[in-house]
Amino acid sequence: MFNRQRDLRITYWVVLLGIATLFGWAGLQKAIHLDAFSLAVYRYHLLPEAVINVVALWVVGLELLCALLLFVPAFRLASLWVLFIMLLFFTFGIGLNLARNVQTSCGCFSTSPMAHSLGVVGIIKNLALMCLLLFLLIQERKKAGA
Repeated sequence: MFNRQRDLRITYWVVLLGIATLFGWAGLQKAIHLDAFSLAVYRYHLLPEAVINVVALWVVGLELLCALLLFVPAFRLASLWVLFIMLLFFTFGIGLNLARNVQTSCGCFSTSPMAHSLGVVGIIKNLALMCLLLFLLIQERKKAGA
């Protein structure tokens, strides 16, 4: 009937594929529209103007690299941690701008200036993604300990 180990493995791979696809797609969209993504980063008003383009390029590169390396077992754990830490920073940025009442799109999955502005929904989405990443991190730790 139910096989907990099998169901957990299936859930693990579905979540892993979902996370890799999500961050791969987001990174690809940002890479295609790097100028628009740099503008989104600038509109957060968190970084000095001189480093905006470098940070935007690093974020895009990390998202794409981590999405690919999730399929390489030797790099999976590191990729999961990098994505988790990036989401922590993104969530902090959204929260800070909400507190400062800055109205701008987050640049997460769309670089369009017409995209939805930052809000509590963005924080909830990030927290949900962080929960999925924690699930994957816990499973990786269990595999390492087994």
